[in-house]
Amino acid sequence: MNKIARILHQFTTEEDGSGNTEYGNVFLMCAVALFIIFAAFQGGMVSTVKNVAGDFASQFDSLTIADSGRPNM
Repeated sequence: MNKIARILHQFTTEEDGSGNTEYGNVFLMCAVALFIIFAAFQGGMVSTVKNVAGDFASQFDSLTIADSGRPNM
């Protein structure tokens, strides 16, 4: 019985790994928040990403055309 009491006392008083647990909790909260954001703005985010990618591609194409002096084929 003493061994069980000693192990239980040691389990409740030691704080090894508490920092890792705190970082895990922060990571979990960030993951849940990102999931909620992505779920809430799913349709809007897709169109926004497409718009940004399209703008980037058109800007990149205009830079390559201007650098080469001829149309990009």
